[in-house]
Amino acid sequence: EELNALYTLHPALKSNDWLTEKFEQARQLSFPNFPPVGLYLALLSYPLTNEESEQLILRLRLPKSLAQTLRDTISIKPKLKSLANPELTPSSVYYLLQSHSQLAIITNSLACDSPVARQNLNLFLNRLRYVKPTLNGDNLVRMGIAPGPQIKEILNLLHEARLDGKATNKRGEEELVKGWLARNR
Repeated sequence: EELNALYTLHPALKSNDWLTEKFEQARQLSFPNFPPVGLYLALLSYPLTNEESEQLILRLRLPKSLAQTLRDTISIKPKLKSLANPELTPSSVYYLLQSHSQLAIITNSLACDSPVARQNLNLFLNRLRYVKPTLNGDNLVRMGIAPGPQIKEILNLLHEARLDGKATNKRGEEELVKGWLARNR
């Protein structure tokens, strides 16, 4: 009966030991609460192709947020090879994952085989997504940078420096800005 129910949703959906194990890991991760339904659905659809995932989204008439979680889950999978590189900088991890939903990243963390990729996914979830530069555009203008596109460029450089540990506080960020000013005047 269970297999028929999954087959009715989409012929490619399968219940197997892998899925049972991942559901158990999701429960352990969420304990004492229950995992969100979206996490179960993303794990269930993890083996699907992009096309099969879209068919499932249409079949279930998923709300936009759940549909996006499934799409993000599938779109992260090709990035797992890059995320499995132990030499990957924190900023590279951030830029690979920043546009994806939290549930999709958690799903890939639970589902991927590579310990290094899992570590990088968890690094993003637990630390990198919260990293922000201390300085803002107003600070940069006060430091002598003209308003315009270079403000965004410098803020991106500061964010990357924070992510990679090249600036760990406001003073470090100010030194980077002074260096940028010296090179660009």
